[in-house]
Amino acid sequence: ADERGRTLRQIVESIERSFDDAEALTQQSVRHPTDPSLTAVSVLPVLPDADCWPNVYVQCGFDFDPALEAAGDSAPKFARGRVKRALVRGHATAEAAGEAKRSYVAYLLPKDGEGGEGGEGGDG
Repeated sequence: ADERGRTLRQIVESIERSFDDAEALTQQSVRHPTDPSLTAVSVLPVLPDADCWPNVYVQCGFDFDPALEAAGDSAPKFARGRVKRALVRGHATAEAAGEAKRSYVAYLLPKDGEGGEGGEGGDG
């Protein structure tokens, strides 16, 4: 039981009921909690999305714009068109004698001219 005295089964049923309640919402049934003059523009489905469930996502950030060669640069070295098509992909080293497998991510920038957009520098 949790701190409110509910069993695991009751907790799971409560969660499942919340998804059923959310699925039953319509644009007309949604009410703003404090301002009844506000109305819903649309009602969108909530998770879980069974079609996307097997997908794996990673969120990452860059310390500086990846179009720049170095953090202090003001002009991009790489064309924005290439940067837009770049991939961030997870990799791992092979296990070696006495060394554990190590995971890392790689930033893969397409070669200049691939995909038809721009060369080095500028917004091409």
